[in-house]
Amino acid sequence: MDTRVPTSPAASTQAAAHADAASVVWFEVMGQDQARLRAFFSELFNWRFTSTQPTYSVIPEPAKGIPGAVGTSPEGHSWTTFYVQVKDLEASLRRAVELGGTQLTPVTQLPGCVRFAVFADPEGHPIGLVQPPEAA
Repeated sequence: MDTRVPTSPAASTQAAAHADAASVVWFEVMGQDQARLRAFFSELFNWRFTSTQPTYSVIPEPAKGIPGAVGTSPEGHSWTTFYVQVKDLEASLRRAVELGGTQLTPVTQLPGCVRFAVFADPEGHPIGLVQPPEAA
């Protein structure tokens, strides 16, 4: 089977148009029992975790895919989200709200790490935004 992507002027134009598209860089699966979730995903996907806190376990840089974490939700409800890296966190959060989203978590600085915020899309799905220190 030929897996090469055909090249055409349209494909080149599409690729150029997406060159500045934001990337998904992190995911979280949060629930009521972090240890149970960790055991489940370890067994199911052979994920190996590093605990950073008693209620939060990180999958450090996987060979393929993006890193992420499993943890206990501070709000007590279960949810899954992905985080999109943006150049301007405040502007991106403001734009999400303008387009019909709802702010769930305000801009928050993780000490020595990233700044992030979470919004719900118009159908209620939580989406994270993250800005690395070098972009701040």
